[in-house]
Amino acid sequence: MGAAQEFVLAYLEKFNPVPGADAEAKLAYDFLDAGHIDSFETMQMILTIEDHFKIRFQEEHLQSDDIRTVGGLAAIIEHLAAGGAKA
Repeated sequence: MGAAQEFVLAYLEKFNPVPGADAEAKLAYDFLDAGHIDSFETMQMILTIEDHFKIRFQEEHLQSDDIRTVGGLAAIIEHLAAGGAKA
């Protein structure tokens, strides 16, 4: 697993275990639909990620369906960290 995937999983697991029998299932986990964290904590997570990875999410990222899953959010983080919308 990459650093972004590990970071997102560790963040979510502070609240509850992330379900899934293997890494692939954990990456596909839709933490928003599952209600894993509430809307306030979701915003806190976004701010924490921005600070940790020195990136800034754009509106298009926040409205993307990709942000709903562990793997999708990690992919957005990796994309931004590799050169998109730096802080």
